[in-house]
Amino acid sequence: MCYDSKDLQSFDIQARTDMSSMQATRLRKGNLVKLGSDLFRIMEVQHLTPGNKRGFIQARMRNIRSGTLSDQKFRAEEDVERATLDEREMQYLYTDGDHYYFMDTSTYEQIHISTEAMGDSKDYLVPDATIRVEFYDVEPVGIELPQTVDLVVKETVPGIKGATASAQVKPATLETGLIVQVPPFINEGDRIRVNTETGEYQSRALRDTGPACRRSTSDQVLVSWYPLPTFHFLLPTSFLQFCNPTILQFRYHPMDVARTVPYGWIEVIAGSMFSGKSEELIRRLRRAQIARQRVQIFKPQIDRRFSEDHIVSHSDMRLASETVRDSAELIVLVAPDTEVVGIDEGQFFDLQLPAACNELASKGKRVVVAGLDQDYLGRPFEPMPQLLAIAEYITKTLAICVVCGGPANHTQRLVASADRVLVGASGLYEARCRHCFDPDLASEPRTT
Repeated sequence: MCYDSKDLQSFDIQARTDMSSMQATRLRKGNLVKLGSDLFRIMEVQHLTPGNKRGFIQARMRNIRSGTLSDQKFRAEEDVERATLDEREMQYLYTDGDHYYFMDTSTYEQIHISTEAMGDSKDYLVPDATIRVEFYDVEPVGIELPQTVDLVVKETVPGIKGATASAQVKPATLETGLIVQVPPFINEGDRIRVNTETGEYQSRALRDTGPACRRSTSDQVLVSWYPLPTFHFLLPTSFLQFCNPTILQFRYHPMDVARTVPYGWIEVIAGSMFSGKSEELIRRLRRAQIARQRVQIFKPQIDRRFSEDHIVSHSDMRLASETVRDSAELIVLVAPDTEVVGIDEGQFFDLQLPAACNELASKGKRVVVAGLDQDYLGRPFEPMPQLLAIAEYITKTLAICVVCGGPANHTQRLVASADRVLVGASGLYEARCRHCFDPDLASEPRTT
């Protein structure tokens, strides 16, 4: 669920609202100051000494709440109130154009910061990046960037043969839309290091050459089970303490990068309820949208728990989707120029879904399906087993067992019902591990 600043009153934030004074001559770009009852972010600072007059400080500032820019003149000896901020480590999720959304990596709660409050910081953000978010009292007011970030060059003109770094530069558009001047030997697809204070090219970035793990929106890490490089697990980070590191190899998703092949494929994200399947599906589809790929998203008509026209995760991440009756209607609705097809709640589709996904992949489309792999009795939940058999890439998500805290692979039904499909969420189901899972619980009348 996303909260604005008023809702954050319920969060356990030990906010400091102290103000400390500083001389105007010490103002720097990025400082947050208070003038009257308003907070301002310093965007530019100039120290001016006109002729024989006394020097002063000229500052361009942005009002954190309204987003308006203004110029303010300070005397050199004048004291300015500087806001003392709290910081929390959060993960950047996505932007809808007006706001940037972040998730607390310890509580999973989400907040948003307006585009105006973000300022130029937005030019250095990529999805899934871990960032320190600044709070004044309980209000998110901005982010703290590292001194440098590594970004991929998306567009630039080819370099001139024989040109040197000192002879000339050329413009390059990075993956966030930021345009920087780079040496002529930089090409599209290169990763470069950019100074966040000046916005200038600093150097080529080292490519990833060793093992790496990536935190997902469910506080999980992606693990490849050696020696099967296309079979992946999303495990809770707390579970890694029980793993033998010699048999675990951390990798990036091969499908989590730009398309480099002309053919299609199938990706399946499978696991129990509350394991982050829909979150992982939304994350992949958002990245495809950011890459300007044509994406269509579908969900079965039976699933209207949270929304009729969005796929929605249990943490309230959502993405607009189309509702279909069956696989045949899905095939008809997929446009010829669609590049990526997302399908949520695959277990609620008919048995023709695997054939439909095969057909779409054969037409060159990337197909991403998320769904339960087991029903409330722990049996394979068709058509997911058939999809797992034909998929090129499989991601297994694990939840946290509400009984013992271990990795949960089962969905425990909490009400007595013999219906295999009983649409619901918390209150009807909970995640449990192999040891704590009790399939007979669903057949026993509950007493209060």
